[in-house]
Amino acid sequence: MKRRIFGVFAVLFAMFVFVVPLSAQNDNVVVVSDWGGTLADAYRKSAFDDFEKLTGIKVVEVESTNNMARIKAMVESNNVDTDLMEGSQAEINRFKDIGYLEVIDYAKFPAAVANGMTDIAKDKYGCGTFAYASVIAYRTDVFKKGSNPKSWKDFWDVKRFPGPRTIVSGSSGDYPPLEYALLADGVAAKDLYPLDVDRAFKALDRIKPNVLKWWTSGSMAAQLLLNKEVVLAETFSGRIADLKKKGVPVEIEWNQGMLNMDYWLMPKGAPHKDNAMKLLAYMTGAKQQAKFSELSGYGPVNIDAYKYISPDVAANLPTAPDNIKKLIPVNNMYWSENMAKIQETWQEWESK
Repeated sequence: MKRRIFGVFAVLFAMFVFVVPLSAQNDNVVVVSDWGGTLADAYRKSAFDDFEKLTGIKVVEVESTNNMARIKAMVESNNVDTDLMEGSQAEINRFKDIGYLEVIDYAKFPAAVANGMTDIAKDKYGCGTFAYASVIAYRTDVFKKGSNPKSWKDFWDVKRFPGPRTIVSGSSGDYPPLEYALLADGVAAKDLYPLDVDRAFKALDRIKPNVLKWWTSGSMAAQLLLNKEVVLAETFSGRIADLKKKGVPVEIEWNQGMLNMDYWLMPKGAPHKDNAMKLLAYMTGAKQQAKFSELSGYGPVNIDAYKYISPDVAANLPTAPDNIKKLIPVNNMYWSENMAKIQETWQEWESK
């Protein structure tokens, strides 16, 4: 998932130029590049602070909105100063075969931690950090729970479910919304990939007049729902869970949501590789994962975390047993191979 975290450029530049190189010279640190914002707060409160107390290893955080460009630049210049960076499966697929990533050694994790992690979270070149889902979200003061849209076909049905919508823009950095369009057009989940691109854009033609905005960040979609500018949204489940906490009349429809995962990637030549492995093993512990999910609204990658998560919180998490069975896994390999071409098609389509 690409998140746009805006800040003062000069501050971020100073953090990158001055803090990181100094940290890289210290063996008792681990340098972590994350998306910042509420996610960074959740990482610190659920794991980083306690990890520092337990091990004496300082977790140095650097905020970045483009970790993939940084990995490429660092590895190619042989000047790697960061140990862990947030990324996606598509980015793992892009970099693993060209030697830009370290192998994650799960044999160094406590057995209870490794055994609790889902198989998809234990990628050879990336350690899962959290699961998320793109779902249908709706205003409950417009559509009562039970009479809400329950599928993408319903989402596309503007007569039965009238009102303005928002859907991710194919120019946002996230995957263009072709899966939703195909599901709306009657394609079965098992037959989605490879995507029928022409059919998807024809389906998008039908919904286009009812899309108020094609969102470019999860916060934009949430804000549109919050302001009641839209009554239906395709967006990240964690954003809706956060709105629900604040008392906003919104709800998640899990059926036909698209399941995905974020990962920690270790650039080849990470200066504090052993410390990074220790941090990964600690962060993916069941109790740490439970606390992270409660703070962030995103699903744990260690299923044992649900032993420590209240039912009320679990109801809004994508990997909870009642929710995950309704979701469809994203085929990241397909997107790795086809993203650039489909984005070009999207830009031409959206500008018409």
